[in-house]
Amino acid sequence: MPVFYHLLPLLGSLLGGSLTLLIYNFFPLIFIILINSSFSRTLNQFFNQKYFFDNLYTNFFINPALNFGYITGKLLDRGVFETIGPRGLTNMFITISNRIIYLDTGLLPQYALYIFMGGLGLMVVIVYSPDPKYFLLSLITLFFI
Repeated sequence: MPVFYHLLPLLGSLLGGSLTLLIYNFFPLIFIILINSSFSRTLNQFFNQKYFFDNLYTNFFINPALNFGYITGKLLDRGVFETIGPRGLTNMFITISNRIIYLDTGLLPQYALYIFMGGLGLMVVIVYSPDPKYFLLSLITLFFI
């Protein structure tokens, strides 16, 4: 690319700045006439609002993204994740423990029946499982945890 094209923005800036300085010093009435005209006010308002790109960008991209983030934060974080997560687990453990409390009668034969039914269920799962090694491995892992 020729050097002239690289220097063109610099030359334009210097020419525009020096021309503005000369007109302001030698012909100040031109600026007063320009400021008071409706065309210059419209042109100034148009360029100050940056072709309305900021408004369009805000209304069509930023606000919908913020609203989507608010909705997902409210529904997912406070709704689904807390219901399934900490509060849901806590409520589930409380419910299960309350049901287990009602099973306690203090009678020894009933405890023996619970142990026998648990052992029988374990035997059924081991015998009818396609590969009982994985079940036993997970059971031993749970025991050590």
